[in-house]
Amino acid sequence: MARLTVLAGQKRRYGYRRLHVLLRRKGWTLNWKRTYRVYHAAGLMVRRRKRKRIAGVECSVRVLAARANQSWSMDFVSGGFVDGRRLRCLNIVHDFTKECLAIEVDTSLPGWRVASVLERLAESRGLPSSVTVDNGPEFAATAAISKQVTIPTSRRCWLYAYGVPWSNHFGMLL
Repeated sequence: MARLTVLAGQKRRYGYRRLHVLLRRKGWTLNWKRTYRVYHAAGLMVRRRKRKRIAGVECSVRVLAARANQSWSMDFVSGGFVDGRRLRCLNIVHDFTKECLAIEVDTSLPGWRVASVLERLAESRGLPSSVTVDNGPEFAATAAISKQVTIPTSRRCWLYAYGVPWSNHFGMLL
């Protein structure tokens, strides 16, 4: 089964099933269970990729908004059309008045669109003291853009755990 180790060296991201198919195409007649046994014994298991971590931001106790324009919450809501396309809604909610400041709806909302919505709100209402966003993949680049484009470094950008809606309950009201 030296051929299996050679193939596994050439195709590092292939598992034993795909390597078994390649061996069968080359004319080898063998059982998939034997391929797995040899593959596992040789230590050729495909390593699982680690999840990309978002750079840490200082965490402290979040203070509830006590006055107007003190804190906003931003979150994405997803849906789908019948034809399979995804619908994305960016919701920006004022934490004190519970007013929805902006809803941006499209099939794709890249970081520059989020930054332009924040710029529009900054021109009309001014900037809040803090913005609360989740720690999900949609805000990985957006948080950096919003810090550079609209929210000065003296402002706080609160991050909460991704997939924990009770951390940002104002963003989940819609």
